[in-house]
Amino acid sequence: MKLSDRLVVFVAAFVVYWMTLAPTVYVGDTGELLAAAHGLGIPHPTGYPLYLLAVKAFATLVPLENFAFRANLFSALCAAAAAQILASSFWLLFSRRWLAVSLGLAFAFVEPIWSQAVVARTYSLAALFSTGLLWCAVRWWKDPHPRWWFRHNLLLGFALANHPMVIAHVLAFGALVIFHRRDECRHVRALLLSGLCVIPGGLVYGYLPLRASADPAVEYHVPIQTATGGHQFGDLATFSNLKSYLTREFHHGQRWMESPTDVLRIAGHHLALSRELWLGLPLLLIGLWRRIRSKRAWLGFVGLLWLGNLGPLAWHGAWWDIFLYPRYMTVSWVGLLVLVGFGADWITRSAESSGARWLGPVVAAAVPTILLTANFARCDRSEHALAEDYAYALLQEIPVGAQFGTAADNALYPMMYLHFVESVRPDLRIVNEVQLGGSTDLTQPIYSPDLTSPYPQLMTQPVGLTSRFVPAGTPQERLQDLDVPAIRGLDGEYALDAISASVVGQIHADLARAQANRGQLEDARASMVKVLEFDAGRPWGAQRAAQLGYGLAARNMGADGNRELARQDLDLADRLVQHAADHGDPRDSMTRLLQERGRGYRELLQASELLTTNPEQGFGHLERAMALLPHEIQWQTYYLQVLAQRGKQAEAKAHLDKLLQTNPGHPGLMALRGRL
Repeated sequence: MKLSDRLVVFVAAFVVYWMTLAPTVYVGDTGELLAAAHGLGIPHPTGYPLYLLAVKAFATLVPLENFAFRANLFSALCAAAAAQILASSFWLLFSRRWLAVSLGLAFAFVEPIWSQAVVARTYSLAALFSTGLLWCAVRWWKDPHPRWWFRHNLLLGFALANHPMVIAHVLAFGALVIFHRRDECRHVRALLLSGLCVIPGGLVYGYLPLRASADPAVEYHVPIQTATGGHQFGDLATFSNLKSYLTREFHHGQRWMESPTDVLRIAGHHLALSRELWLGLPLLLIGLWRRIRSKRAWLGFVGLLWLGNLGPLAWHGAWWDIFLYPRYMTVSWVGLLVLVGFGADWITRSAESSGARWLGPVVAAAVPTILLTANFARCDRSEHALAEDYAYALLQEIPVGAQFGTAADNALYPMMYLHFVESVRPDLRIVNEVQLGGSTDLTQPIYSPDLTSPYPQLMTQPVGLTSRFVPAGTPQERLQDLDVPAIRGLDGEYALDAISASVVGQIHADLARAQANRGQLEDARASMVKVLEFDAGRPWGAQRAAQLGYGLAARNMGADGNRELARQDLDLADRLVQHAADHGDPRDSMTRLLQERGRGYRELLQASELLTTNPEQGFGHLERAMALLPHEIQWQTYYLQVLAQRGKQAEAKAHLDKLLQTNPGHPGLMALRGRL
């Protein structure tokens, strides 16, 4: 392939990426990766050491804008290079320049590739390695010589030091060898030596224990379960901790797949991944048919590349990993485009034989053009400042010298970037036992975006987007004014992906909670309705807002309350829970608990309306409510009082003893025990 053709693909892809490049830190893992790369730290498993070192070197050598912009630019260069390498591979396979250029640009403009090419994540570098491994396979196909095994495996080792998803190429290349030139497998010595070529790249993982011994600012600590059911946190200096880290042992509990039938659902979802696949489906089917009818080697290559990518994802991935984030299937897209290429090549040859030589180039030009037009808005991150603005808004609420502690990634990670890379708020101490290896000082002020406190002696008190941890029993303080922070993206001024929409929904829910704490109930309800506008794949906002809705409803369920307003708040909370069920993980335990809570509050509302007019029927509703709300101490206490009023002292005492077993020393329950 001519240098000019490769440049056309690279430059065209890079220009589009440059136009849509994120200017700063993005949502998700980017803040943590940026902080780790800047300070040569250790991020979440599997560490991605090659990516960290490459970004650090690139950002040091390229003095443009801020560190985040340079890391985003690195992703753009990797993805553009991947597109031109893929084009070179297709030229070797089909000997058609325009077809190679078209497929290279099509790869550049599919959403899973483009969306990662404009932010700082590991997937563009993974795409570069994956297309490089494909190029080695194609070169071996054209010239079956063991030297291509050596080059393939040498590249594979470094690819694995970036992201383990490329392990699928081992199966794919093996299938190509077996189906195409099985006799090559007799070169046992060459096979063994080629296997050793993986080692140089694997040695890059030595970075992890070496950096752990230096105690960097950003350092993931492996959670290890203790005999009492809690966790202790260890660094990567020991072999057992390093093994647990590299195998993502702590994350195995998040695995979504439970039975073999789940495999079919997962595979079906990824076969119909997005409109890009449907656009190329005719070509894909033709390519599949041509491989079955003729040589099967490339069919085996593509099939095992796809399954080798999907299999590990399905085996240990959480629901959101499997169904929300197509970036995990980057390697599969490389393989699927190979089949698309075979289909396009067959159509072109057929058209040429019938005299329609113009058809192939026209179709080839149309495919990347359609993808470019269709995906531009969805992949444009050039105005995206949601993560940075959210982090700044959180920082505005935290006083000098306080601590910020949370396990919420989309609050913690962009704040890590601002704090450790841009040196924003150096007076602040960010605390997280896993990502930062630090413990909280309970004698100093603590702020967090979390709804509940992990410390029994402390409770959360809403401030704004954050809560402060205060001693249990501290009277709730009602604040008067709320300045809504300037966070771009909250009003939908640019397209949001699934995780960004989830963050926006969470922010609106937190604003609603702050407004309710200030007595601005109508504003709070408006913010809760705003949450429903976002089809959040991880519906944190809907869940948070639903909890607030049930709390508002509870305020009006007493004898002097506005039951009609309570009913309206229940309706809104139920809508939010249904939104979470419709757009999130159907097995999510929090959503199920909220559904039960909603049914419990419905029963409570019925009980509050009937206890004075029809005591027996009202008491029946109250009993059903208590069965659905076992942890609502306020209402359980009310239930005990009703039991006592009805003369059921023995039943009340037995129920109270049961509550004290799960809530030992609770002051309200202990006081009630004295009265019973």
